[in-house]
Parts: sequence; C-alpha cells; structure tokens
Amino acid sequence: MDGSWVRPWIGSFCHYGDESQSLIEQYLSDYPYYQEPNQTDLFQLEQQLRSISRRIHHNPYLIETRIARAELLIKLRFPELAVSDAHKALLLTCRATEDTWPGRSYYDLYKLRREAPLLLGQALFFARCFVECLDLLSDISQQEYVVYGPKHEDYDRLNKCTRRALHLERQHHLQDNDYREADKDYQDELLSKGEIKTVPYPWIPDHLFRRTMLTIENAKSELQELSNGRVTIKETQLRERLQDGGQITSDQDAYGLFALADIPAGSRLFVDRTVICASSGSSRCSACCADLTGKSSTFWASRELFCDAACAEKLNAVCQAGALYQWSGYYQRTHSLLSQPPKDEDQALFFRVLSVVHKFTRDHSSSHPLEAWPINRLTASYHSGATRVWSYTDDVCAPLGVLEKLGGDMFQDTLSEGWVLETIANRIATNAQGTESNGDEIAAINPLYSFFNHSCRPNSAALDDETNGTSTVRIVAKKNIAKGSELFISYLSNEELRTSYGNRQQLLSAWTGGDCQCTRCAERRELKKCIAHDVRKEPEPDAEGNGHDSEDEEEEEEAVMTNSDESDEGSDENSMVF
Repeated sequence: MDGSWVRPWIGSFCHYGDESQSLIEQYLSDYPYYQEPNQTDLFQLEQQLRSISRRIHHNPYLIETRIARAELLIKLRFPELAVSDAHKALLLTCRATEDTWPGRSYYDLYKLRREAPLLLGQALFFARCFVECLDLLSDISQQEYVVYGPKHEDYDRLNKCTRRALHLERQHHLQDNDYREADKDYQDELLSKGEIKTVPYPWIPDHLFRRTMLTIENAKSELQELSNGRVTIKETQLRERLQDGGQITSDQDAYGLFALADIPAGSRLFVDRTVICASSGSSRCSACCADLTGKSSTFWASRELFCDAACAEKLNAVCQAGALYQWSGYYQRTHSLLSQPPKDEDQALFFRVLSVVHKFTRDHSSSHPLEAWPINRLTASYHSGATRVWSYTDDVCAPLGVLEKLGGDMFQDTLSEGWVLETIANRIATNAQGTESNGDEIAAINPLYSFFNHSCRPNSAALDDETNGTSTVRIVAKKNIAKGSELFISYLSNEELRTSYGNRQQLLSAWTGGDCQCTRCAERRELKKCIAHDVRKEPEPDAEGNGHDSEDEEEEEEAVMTNSDESDEGSDENSMVF
C-alpha cells in the first residue's frame, strides 16, 4: 500500500439496494469521516495511505498506525483490509502492558483497547459479516472499559444496527425456497458469511498484477516439453472483445493455449501434475491426492502419507512437508499445528498455497510473495459483478494463524498483509478446480491447465489421469485442431453444456459477469437479433385473413435456437481468460 496507485480506485463494498444496505448507509451518515470519497479527495487519501503504510513498514508494532490505516481503509471502502489491520491492532493491545510499552501511560493503552474492537466491529459490519460482528460485540461487552467508557454509545449504536441488519438479511433469505427448505446448520452457515467485491487494488504494481514475460516464458517452456512441442502459450486474439465485455480490466493480461501443429482428434495434448491440492479423504497421498486405501506399500514422511518417496520429494521441493498436515477429516493429524483443522478441502488448499508461498519468501527474502509459483501464473476475475463470500474467521484469523504456526510474523511479513492474502485468495478462487472420487472431495490448482479459456463448443477436454482420483489432469483433443488454433475447454460439465443458452450464461456468470463470448453463444445472440428483426415486420395474413399467432412465433424462435445450440460446427473461440 506504500506505492503509487497505478489503476483506478474501486471499493470492495457490496451494494445491493436492499433494506440492509440502506441501514449501512444510514449508519455511515452518523460518521462523517467514513463518507465515500469523491474523485478530488482520492489523491490526498492516496498520499495518506502511502504515508501510514510506510510508518507501519518501519515499525509494524505501533497500534495507533494500525488503527489509523484501518479507519482510512473503511473510508476507501476496503472493509476486508480494515478488518485485517483492526484485528492486528486488537492483538497488539491484548499483548501490550506498561512494562512492554515503555514511555506510554496506562490511559493510552486503555484508550486504544476501546478503539480497536469498535473499529473491528465497524469493519465487519461494512463487510456484511453481521453474525461475526455481533459475536465480537458480545465478547467485548463484558469488559469494564467498554461498558463504562466514553465510546459506550458507539458500541450501542453498532450493536442495534447490526442486529437490525441481520434480521433484514434473514428475512431476505426466507424468500428463497431452497433456503427455507434447508436444515438449520446450512441456514446458520449462510447467514454467518459476509460478502465483498473482488477488485484489483489500485496500488498493486504491474509486475505483480500482470504475469511477467519471464513467468510466461517459463510456463511456455514447460508446456512445450510436456506436449512434445505441440502446444504453446501466447496472448489471445480476443483481448479487445473481452475488455469491451468487461470480463477483463484494461491493464489485465489475456493469454491462451495454441496448437503449434495439426492435432488429430483423440490425441493426448499434455498431462498436468500438481502438488497444489487437498482432499477430504483420510487415506490419500499428501502430494497428489491418490487414494491409498488398501495399498500395501505406502510412504510416511514428516507425519504425512505419500504414495512413495518420489511424491514426498515433490512436495518437499515447494513447501515443508509436515508443516501443514493434509486435512483428513479427523482431528488427530492436525491438532498439533492448528487449533482447528481446515473446515473443508478448499480451505486446506488455501493453506497449502500459503505454505508454498511462505517457503518461497523464506528462500527469496528480496522477492514479493506474489512472485511465488504458482501464484505468479494465476490471475483473478475482476469483472464488475465479481464477488466473494468472506468471513473474519476464515479469511483473516485462519490464514494469519497458519502463517504464525509456520514461523512467520503476522505484523511484519509482507505475506501477512491483508491485500496480499486477499489477492492470493482471489486467484485461488478463480482457478481452483474440484473433483469427487470414491466419496472424497479433491481441490487442486493445475497452473498450466489454468491457462485454458472457455468455450461452450470446446475442442479440448480435461480427463482423469490413469491413476484414478488424483490431482493430475490429462488434456485430450476432442476434435481435429488445426495448427495456429486456440485450444478451449469448457468450464461447464457436459450435462450443463446441453442446457439452454440462458442457463449457460447464468452458470458462467461467476467467470464472465456478462455474456459468454464463445462462437456458440455469439451465434445464438446474432440469431436472436435476426429473428427479432423478422418478428417486427408486419405479418402476412393467412387464408383466413389472420396474422401469425405470437405464441407460434415464440415456439418457432425457440426451436431454431435449440437447433443452433445443438450444432457442433464452426470455429472455437474464447469466453473468458484466466
């Protein structure tokens, strides 16, 4: 945050126009400092953020600067980052005493112990984490310096607004049939989460935001070796269309995979193996997630289970084996590291990535965490509708706790900065793939596979490797592919591809935020325009002097479009670039 802003400022507040949003706006009006900045204020706020961040870099243990930056981040509409700083400020106040804080009075510490939790609660409120905000307020309400202190009215106002917002949120969910029919655990889980917009932070320099040429060249060399010189990486020709459609930002890169030779249908293109994976199974390899149930020969190293010594070596090459035990669905294999095991394979995957990046920063102290493999090969979805479910527990407390257990300093290390963790989480969320094998869930990131772009008429497919149920993917050609053509997979299942145009757009919205730009969908939109143009013409009367019935026209349009959707001819084009 101590660098110049290189892209436009976009806050991560989610705006829904509902009653709870109105309540948030009403609460903000009581605090003039938190009013949304206008364009003329941004330059001054940028300077303030840079100045405070440099002071934190110089002395990361000063509570006042953490609080000051959290307040500024709320004003800049980055509540998730404000939560991170307020959380650290609160921890510092809890650890501080007059003896460990020389030159400061007890009154100074008393004042900060009141400000930090209030600020944390406000940030959670703005991130729509209403349940966690109320839990925090309940925990601190027993403290004498809160109950009788000068900021009691601020706590009371926040408590009332949060309770009202949670009630409105629950009423909103009750309008959904699926929510009403779900069990109480699911309802409570859904209500306990907040939501933030996925935005490119304005201070991220280009060499950390975009994939560098060195990163692309390394990935290209690896891919050409794996594909026997038949596949390469280069910038997609659809960049302009994707940018116009709002699927990528103006300064975001856009790469794809291309054929370097004619490739016959059914040919294997390449195999992408990865150790960036996690499974819910209790008997799976920590490096590749292979099912080892009933296997007579397995290998244990650093209290982790592997297929063999080769798998253990692959994992040790990128992270410290045993530093984070594979989540196994039971507590015994994780209790010595974490107070609680990862809640699912997705969170375990996040922890695996953090352990890889932590090792990289330890071995390359002058490098930035976002330069670490595989994060440097990934990009996130930043379209205008991109959001992410977010919580204080899962997205701040858990990763900071993991990094501290790995030997990091959550106050000093760049990897522990809120915006760095959020950027990593956004890239993982965009590129992670999930599979199911023998009742176990597997989550993985295959860095080369992530260069594939989507088409609703794909010419390539990702299949399970010969070893069933691993993190490995095998890429094959679905049809004859001409030299120079871009390769596409589908982000949807085969069953989903056979659904209607509208349903596909809805399923793809998490990636596109708008219309899919592949050939199949573009042809469908063009056909609809042609039909709409014909419908606007005056209908010819039939023998009885009547025009065509509008219902018949709608049926005819749907039939034509269905036939178009089922067609498998034409060139393949891209819908999304990640």
